[in-house]
Amino acid sequence: MAKFLLVTLEAHTFPKNLLDRVEVLDFLPEDVHSDEVILADALHPLLRSRDLAHLKEKGVKIYRITRLPASSLQRRNYLQVGEELVFVEDSPTVLEGGLEITVPDAPLPRKGPLRETDWPLLLGILHRARARGKLYLKSGPVKKLVYFADGMPVQIKSNKARELLGKLLVEEGKITEKDLETSLKLMKDKNILQGQALVQMGVLSVKDLETMLRRQWEIKLLDIFTWKEGDFMFKIDPGLSGDYWITGSTLVELILKGLKLIPPAHVKKLINDAKNFYLLPHPDPYSRFQPLPHHINWTKFSTIDGQTTLEEFLDKHSSSVLEPTLIHI
Repeated sequence: MAKFLLVTLEAHTFPKNLLDRVEVLDFLPEDVHSDEVILADALHPLLRSRDLAHLKEKGVKIYRITRLPASSLQRRNYLQVGEELVFVEDSPTVLEGGLEITVPDAPLPRKGPLRETDWPLLLGILHRARARGKLYLKSGPVKKLVYFADGMPVQIKSNKARELLGKLLVEEGKITEKDLETSLKLMKDKNILQGQALVQMGVLSVKDLETMLRRQWEIKLLDIFTWKEGDFMFKIDPGLSGDYWITGSTLVELILKGLKLIPPAHVKKLINDAKNFYLLPHPDPYSRFQPLPHHINWTKFSTIDGQTTLEEFLDKHSSSVLEPTLIHI
């Protein structure tokens, strides 16, 4: 029977029913046998793929364990180096039986007004609650429907004409107006999606379609950051199907991009309102372990220990107005 070794510096963030079935180590042992299975914490700073290469050569099975749901692109990237990325809640592929993580209760806002700085805060609340459902948004004639799964916006529909896939492809020079008209006719005749029609026509590759759908997802969501007013209503839907989920940026990247669209004065006000708060690592691993964009120096955040206020932290570390806003959210 295989022996499972969980290599992590943050064992307390993993579910107890996983810890009870594995041997927990801070670092890789010098000698690992071929009948042992490595569960490597994806956030371990000293477990890079090249550090594990010698184990793969010996036939040791290696899984990267992540606390956050992984995209298909992230999974493919790990598979290319001989590792499988596994979300702890989906670990029956590694250990027999399911694994559960206790989800903290969090009150969900059901409906209300959406003012200029409310959208990033609402995104943060839904993410922390790992909300699953539909968010209806309206601002003047513009209506949007955002599907959430495990706190992430995974699909969005919009009645804004310029956000339609065909319009975006024409604007970016990927297809012609004639291609657009032909695809609309093909959609109607075959009852298929426009992206499928364009691929069948041969004017768009599957890879280009996937890239454009992720870009469209981001454009539709970033547009909401520019709304000066509006209304929202959230409906919980635990049975939401994930067949057509699309994810582009991580939530952190999305919020950082969106904050650039909000007037700086509003961003500064958010920071000023929280300047006397003491900074602490979030107790929930789902919120605590967030992938940061490459341009942000994550070592700044590793100094947070509950002894420093936001104002003191900014005086010491801030290089832009966006990085501290990330902490506030």
